[in-house]
Amino acid sequence: MSKELQTTLDGIAEAAQALGAALPGPGGVVAKIVGIAVSSAAAFARAGKDPLVEIQRIHSSDPLVRKVNDGWDEAIQQKLGVLDVGDDPYAAVTTLAHHLKLAFDRVAAPGLELSVTYQATGSDDPEQARDSLARARRTDAQRKRTSFGPHRDDIAIGIDVGDDPYEEDKT
Repeated sequence: MSKELQTTLDGIAEAAQALGAALPGPGGVVAKIVGIAVSSAAAFARAGKDPLVEIQRIHSSDPLVRKVNDGWDEAIQQKLGVLDVGDDPYAAVTTLAHHLKLAFDRVAAPGLELSVTYQATGSDDPEQARDSLARARRTDAQRKRTSFGPHRDDIAIGIDVGDDPYEEDKT
């Protein structure tokens, strides 16, 4: 790993730890956790190891992490009231959007509105999906990743600020 990466990771870890010490409550705890994680990544980089590979190795070997990962989907489904996220991503995002908007409304300034939308990368039609996969197969094999499928879908989150008082009047 490059010295520049190590220095960058050390700086981010230090900043996160300082932020964690300054922030009260859950925000401070999250910042401290980020600081510890980035500090660990920096230590792996200094030892000449790939931080991502090492963190994934630790995660895969830790029984507590495996237990958390195994129960994650069920916990999300229970919390959000989604029966099966994989079968209907639109329903899952609708439910998620509802919860996000409730949380956003509690902390946002008046007049701000949160938008949450599901952005599919391909067609829901199985025949069109098969055609897209077939057309991309050679390129995907060369790149060693797939360019089409639900794993490439995204959730777009935006904040509508309403009328911009600084926008020039064009009428």
